[in-house]
Amino acid sequence: MSFNLYLAGGDSVPLELTKEDNVGILTTFADGATSVKKFIDKRHCKTFCDSGAYGAAHSGKVINLDQYIEFINNTPECDVFAVLDEIPWSATGVLGTEEKKLSADNTWKNYVYMLERVKPEYRDKLVCAYHYGEPKEALLRIISGIDGYKPSYIAFGGRAGVHTKDLYVFFDNYFWNWVKESANPNVKIHAFGVTVFDMLEKYPWYSADSTTWLRTGIAGNIHSRHFKGSVINISDQRHGALNNIRHINPELRKL
Repeated sequence: MSFNLYLAGGDSVPLELTKEDNVGILTTFADGATSVKKFIDKRHCKTFCDSGAYGAAHSGKVINLDQYIEFINNTPECDVFAVLDEIPWSATGVLGTEEKKLSADNTWKNYVYMLERVKPEYRDKLVCAYHYGEPKEALLRIISGIDGYKPSYIAFGGRAGVHTKDLYVFFDNYFWNWVKESANPNVKIHAFGVTVFDMLEKYPWYSADSTTWLRTGIAGNIHSRHFKGSVINISDQRHGALNNIRHINPELRKL
């Protein structure tokens, strides 16, 4: 199964990158239907449309669910749409708290509402998110589907604010075991905001999205799986840094 990467950053994403079959663009409905449509028409590449729920949760912005559904039904060019989920204010903490259960229940309600209203042929484009810290039942409910319909594609979210070490513990002891035990163990899974190379390689993700490449580039760095620490600095202004490209193995520079 091939791995797909969606790059956030709008027109900052180089066109040549999105010519690769497994690289696409992440956009968000929260930017407005007209803006997103123009962006999709301009880029002509694989596109993942996020609902914008994460930004809305922290800004107070309201996303109209019916308008989002109308947009989905009128945008066949887009490959994937994230369900309008409810983001827990705090992703970290004890598994199965009432706050996280309520968030999971509200996300599920939105998912069912959307499934009933999007065009039947677009159902498999809908990706419902399970968030770190939500109960096991919330994940199994999404994977199992509804009324005989089983999703082919779901998402893992809620990574923001969670230490990488805790994520590994959660994935090793809970999440992936739950998926394997489910009624739909081969479901494709998208990773929201998970861009640690080792984490993406260790588990069978189908896709992921990231703004890390953009933030890294602004700081004068690039990512490389071949370099210990994964980040190489290429800035002339930081030529003294130990991870600066001037100080790494000449053979590595060629990769």
